[in-house]
Amino acid sequence: MTEKTPIYCISGLGANRSVFANIAIPDAELHFLDWLEPEKNETLSAYAFRMSEKITHEHPVVLGVSFGGIVAQEIAKQRSLAHLILISTICDPEELPVTLAAFRKAPVYKALPDAILMPLLLQGIQQFGHLSKKLVQYFREMIAEQSPNYYRWAFSKILHWKGATAQVPTLRLHGTEDKLFPIEKLKTPNKAIQGTHLIIYTKGKLLSELISNYLSSTEITREAL
Repeated sequence: MTEKTPIYCISGLGANRSVFANIAIPDAELHFLDWLEPEKNETLSAYAFRMSEKITHEHPVVLGVSFGGIVAQEIAKQRSLAHLILISTICDPEELPVTLAAFRKAPVYKALPDAILMPLLLQGIQQFGHLSKKLVQYFREMIAEQSPNYYRWAFSKILHWKGATAQVPTLRLHGTEDKLFPIEKLKTPNKAIQGTHLIIYTKGKLLSELISNYLSSTEITREAL
């Protein structure tokens, strides 16, 4: 029996593993790195290390979505990975849109009471693009699972991220209608997918095919994994 390629998946900010429900890659086995509650004054590097402690394979593939893509790139600086798969994320701080970068100088999210912060996060779902009522409720429920402390910490890490320098073969997939991280701002090559920031869920079948083709066309060997 042929051993399947291990892919460790990290969801987007506040999301959980259910966003990967439509990802099915025949020759791969998906593993999920769930979000942890940040420790006091924890650095992004230290957080990524804690997340990576759940990785049990040598030289696996790590797939990250949105903020999960940033964490995946931090993991790649600490561990030997076969490949990175980055979806709906940034790879350079200059790819952050001006609307978000402005919060570096005015971090108002830090002072907002929990009772205001959480409703604002729920309203922010509209930035994902046009969603059905069912999908809006789906993401509302996921966002509510995380603590305000987690969101404040994550926002700060996204805004002040310095970028990653790990040299790992990378497949980058990005939605053409992504409003959170506009594709026009991206600096490195990527595969444009017709869709929004939520292509991991709405375009799962297409992404599965692209990822499968990518992994089968590279020089990954079962022995290396």
